[in-house]
Amino acid sequence: MKILFIIDTMSTGGAQKVLLSHCEYLVKCSHQVTLVSLKKINKHKISDKINYVELIDLNEKITTNIFSILQELSIYVKQVEIIVGFSDFIVNYIAYLSAKVYDKPLLICVRNQLSKQIETYPQHTEINKDLMSFILSNSNVLVQSEVIKKDMLDNFNIKNAKVTVLANPISMKIIKPKNIFDSHKKNIVVVGRLSIQKNILLIIKALPLLKKEYLERLCLHIIGDGDEHTKLEKEINSLNLNKYIKFHGYKKEILPYINEADIMILASRFEGQPNVILEAFSQNTLVLASDIEPIKELVNDNENGVLFKDNDVNSLVSKLVYCLDNDLNKLVKNAYTSLERYGDVHHKFENILKNIVSDYEKKN
Repeated sequence: MKILFIIDTMSTGGAQKVLLSHCEYLVKCSHQVTLVSLKKINKHKISDKINYVELIDLNEKITTNIFSILQELSIYVKQVEIIVGFSDFIVNYIAYLSAKVYDKPLLICVRNQLSKQIETYPQHTEINKDLMSFILSNSNVLVQSEVIKKDMLDNFNIKNAKVTVLANPISMKIIKPKNIFDSHKKNIVVVGRLSIQKNILLIIKALPLLKKEYLERLCLHIIGDGDEHTKLEKEINSLNLNKYIKFHGYKKEILPYINEADIMILASRFEGQPNVILEAFSQNTLVLASDIEPIKELVNDNENGVLFKDNDVNSLVSKLVYCLDNDLNKLVKNAYTSLERYGDVHHKFENILKNIVSDYEKKN
């Protein structure tokens, strides 16, 4: 197959890692893959076997360059057998329009709870909702979890959508420790974009609420970068927490940090299927996470991880103390075992694409 993937940027993030993982598998299976990033930014090592293309500068707006994007994109659209929109909202609008104009089958990949994500566009909520409803009702749709599927069907008036649920791929290989952290501390990692969505500010605000005997034992490591960096630094300074928190910036390889951590915290307000949880499972690192629905699909409280109430700092503090005080190795073992069901995700994704192309050819 000749496959075109479209994404907004190849910056840091779980979606980009999942997309590259699929692309690398597909080229190994002798498929021809073109990956178009609408904006010129790449934080990943991309195989030479993947035809990688960037369109507009990072500081340019997609909306004001829509015609030039569609024109350049048409060169690649005409050459492929299927288009895959691998993001939300504007990327999928562009993917849908390109597919209809050039008569190509389309797969729309919904990466987050749309009802939550749409709240980040308060000025354009209604039009985004109407557009997504129309596009998803007339497309093949792929989501990572039953929670995302239910959210989409319940909140976007979608009719006759062909929705498939497929989890993110994950490796079960445990890496060798690289002695990054001070082994005398309880090392806690937070991994992801420094954005409002990830709610890292809540974690920072939780630390001063710990008793001093706990605070002195731990070190919080923040792995990632983003718009909230300055705000988080100011909060850390105002709370005099500099000696307990370290920023490591963006890292292409995050598994060494997760591997050496005692606890990985995820405090997100909304998610799709957070790959970082699966990565923590794969490295035998205890997960402490907010109890939003997509996370609850992966983490069963006190079975393969620990959950705290969404956006509740006192609940986070209580559960963090519980994690520090107790031997929860059984939960860690259960978490690793739960990864076995993610082993053939790439092959299933390939078959989804093949079936969409086959069905489209039969109808046309």
